Amino acid sequence: MKATRLITIIAAFLLLNTDVLQAQTTQTKLNHLQLMKQFLGNWKGELGRDSIGTLICKSFYNGFDFYFKIETKGKIVFEEKTLSGYDKKSDKLIKIWVQNINPEFGILALWFTSANICEEVLFEDISNPVKAKYKWIFEFKSPDLLTWKDLVDNKVTNTYTFHRDKLRQ
Repeated sequence: MKATRLITIIAAFLLLNTDVLQAQTTQTKLNHLQLMKQFLGNWKGELGRDSIGTLICKSFYNGFDFYFKIETKGKIVFEEKTLSGYDKKSDKLIKIWVQNINPEFGILALWFTSANICEEVLFEDISNPVKAKYKWIFEFKSPDLLTWKDLVDNKVTNTYTFHRDKLRQ
């Protein structure tokens, strides 16, 4: 009789507290387009000895237009232009890039995992980003400070710090 009463009490408790239990596991959906606006503007960072990276992000209709270049000793050694926009089906942003050093274009997928962290992988790895060979993680430390990490096989190979270039906004 005591066992039946205990089971009834436990069942009643679970039924009455279902909303609380579910609320703890439900994650708030992030608005990727809104969060991408953190990239808007001009950014500069040191990428190594005598190398400066410049990232310029502008709004482009419902997406974003990125230009990235690396200058070494005043000479442009790398340039990339990308367009990105939101894909409702995957709930991710899709980015297409062209580069001066590669005759082919590339496709990337990116998304925010929190309000200040954005992850990016090759589009072919969108279904299983944990196993992506290459990954990039961008973290907004403040509105004017951005870190950019390159990962290969989930190991950080480079970390760069970019500061918003307020003179060129």
